[in-house]
Amino acid sequence: MTTIKELSESPFDKSKVTLSLVYVSERNTFVQVTSVGVNFVKGGKGVYIICKNEFGIQHASADANLRLLVFSSSRFVSVVDLNTHHTRASLELDNEVSCLVISSSQGFVIGEWNSGAVCLYEVQDGEILLKGRIFCSATSCSMCILSHLHTPRLVVGLLNGYIADISLESMLMGSAARETFIRMQPVQLFNLESHNAVLCLGEVPLIIILCDTGFQLTGIDFNDVAACAIIEGSHISSKYIFLSQSENSLAFGNIVDLKKLNSCFLGLKATVTRVKYIAWWNVFVMSVRRNEKDQILLLMGHELANSWVPQNELLIELFSIELLGNERCVFFETVVLGGSNESPNGNEADKDKAILLGTTFAFPDEQLPRSSRFIWYSVEQGKLISERPQLRQIGSKDVEGALQCCCIVPNYVGRIALGINGCIALYSWNAADSVFVAEETICIGTIVTRVLPIFQGDASYMVAFDARHSCFFIQVDTFQGSLEIVARDSEPRGVMDGTVFQLGNIYNICFGDDYYNFFLSLSWCIDFAECLKRNIGYGVKR
Repeated sequence: MTTIKELSESPFDKSKVTLSLVYVSERNTFVQVTSVGVNFVKGGKGVYIICKNEFGIQHASADANLRLLVFSSSRFVSVVDLNTHHTRASLELDNEVSCLVISSSQGFVIGEWNSGAVCLYEVQDGEILLKGRIFCSATSCSMCILSHLHTPRLVVGLLNGYIADISLESMLMGSAARETFIRMQPVQLFNLESHNAVLCLGEVPLIIILCDTGFQLTGIDFNDVAACAIIEGSHISSKYIFLSQSENSLAFGNIVDLKKLNSCFLGLKATVTRVKYIAWWNVFVMSVRRNEKDQILLLMGHELANSWVPQNELLIELFSIELLGNERCVFFETVVLGGSNESPNGNEADKDKAILLGTTFAFPDEQLPRSSRFIWYSVEQGKLISERPQLRQIGSKDVEGALQCCCIVPNYVGRIALGINGCIALYSWNAADSVFVAEETICIGTIVTRVLPIFQGDASYMVAFDARHSCFFIQVDTFQGSLEIVARDSEPRGVMDGTVFQLGNIYNICFGDDYYNFFLSLSWCIDFAECLKRNIGYGVKR
């Protein structure tokens, strides 16, 4: 059990903000850098050796092992020897310092305001020399030095929510920084040291692990970490102490296991709203939310695996598809135009395979969109292996109302079902005109959030989820083309999303409602149609 208590009297200056605190074991001395100076504490007494009352101290970095202290006061930077307490060198910059960190016994790195520059300096014969400079997309607000494969790497947190990975060797050659978007707030980093990782402070703290291809992410099991410190001493079981600001508490512990949740990053500099993997062409299609309209991207698997290649972002922008003004993507669906859709890896010709993109036109003064459309694309493979596949628009269809979702209709060739407002609309493919034609519509609720096919023998069933009226089972008469509700949940809950999965003759339905509940509906019937009939009257089994 780790205990902590606050001392009634302390030689440390508690009236000022502490920027850095290290313990020099050989001198049995604490070095406290505050906003007004450098306080050396020994034997229960503290003495300010260096005072900066005029401009104060804004940033500081101290290393007890290297016996080095670097701090900034406005545009002035000072380097102090912790053994002699003397200033080894000083420097006046053109811009004020945004953050700094010690990189070696003779060097340090500084981030500048206004310019977005990250500069590497070295102390030689009492002078501070500039050794390298790299410019980032925004001002740096935190820095950490990590040793990865014996090569020092600089991890920089930026004000725009990005982190930059910079090799100290590359700074000498003027190479570019590799940036990755992490969050919408400025990135404050803390060096975890022994784990070759940094902790990203904030409401949702992240552990950023350095690897060969860039970064990997994981997390910790508590929120709102405002500060962190390393507890030195082999006799202490806890290595880290975390301050949770919202809970007003301190947490002690070790990081015993770093589980890597992702393998690579691809910085798109915007929110991705939809992602779908297309097995036919081994590509990913996704929509990216821009200010006035969405953007559609097509990515190959190897682009994600090699996402640190700088030209990838330029290629993605070059081959992207811009939607119309105020047009937002609501779904992606794969179909075989005029063919059977039961198999995701069907044997139909590539010319008949298509990607359906559903969109709505969203305006601030409309509670629900009044107009929508769905577009079908083919994927054109390049003639050479090195050429990227591209999306080619085949056609489009305008729809009145708020288009929400789509699915193929099982055992009904060439048909798709669209969720429009509170209705399910059946569309068929007209090969002569190469267009989808509306056939049948059934009203089931208020806002259809999801419609999914149920593959059951020769029958054609779908399950639809509604934002206010839960879920419905719909039977499609493949002879007459009519739609009929054959079962429904009697509870008036709103279902936000759901899925259907099957194992043999067992069909399970999972969905979540707007009362924070998660339901699993089990169907154990061999004849699924008969099972649906038995559910009428008392709703879905849970």
